Amino acid sequence: MKARVFISYSNKDRAFADLILNYIENDLKIPCWIAYRDLIGGTIYSESINDAISQVECILLLFSENSNKSEHVKNELELAMNYNKLVIPCKLDNFAPEGQFNYYLKNKHWLELDKIPSIEQQKTIIRQSLVNVLGNAFQKKLHEMDALLTKIANEGANEHLQSFIDLLYDLTNNTYEGKHNRKLNNLRDLIFSELQILKHSQTPDFSNLIKLMNELWDVIRKTISD
Repeated sequence: MKARVFISYSNKDRAFADLILNYIENDLKIPCWIAYRDLIGGTIYSESINDAISQVECILLLFSENSNKSEHVKNELELAMNYNKLVIPCKLDNFAPEGQFNYYLKNKHWLELDKIPSIEQQKTIIRQSLVNVLGNAFQKKLHEMDALLTKIANEGANEHLQSFIDLLYDLTNNTYEGKHNRKLNNLRDLIFSELQILKHSQTPDFSNLIKLMNELWDVIRKTISD
């Protein structure tokens, strides 16, 4: 499954990064990208980092005195800004951000994990932030799909169907796994089948597609809110 969250951290903080990675992927079912696991041997480091950041929806920055000194973390923040990615900065200690961390993140809402002694409470705060950020991203995609569906129904199938299919695949492929996941996958398969019929129809009828899409919206919204 495509990564949705890039975890930026100093290698000296890897133990905490690993703990948070396992929580996000195993408990929240949100796929992540993290360098120590996802870098492929033989690839160019900078290109791999660039590609990963360009494709995720947000950056979870684990900030500490260690990351403040890390050139890799600085470069990752710079790339995130260049790609206009939303950054969720988390403070692991009471070290004050310097340089570009202060420049880019001064007005951001920081998750001050250093002030929260319980790891379970820290996880809860991270979960709330991720659900909010990724939920907003879903809403944006839903609006895009609504607009495309209107164009398809009003202007005909062929011109906009491929864009619709691509967006549908991206949306459903990245939805949180959970109790609605089987229904979500079944609906996606039905919609893909309907889209293929419409692509080859001389007189397309979009009523069934619209019905299926309305069902899909309901399932996705329930999935996001769980």
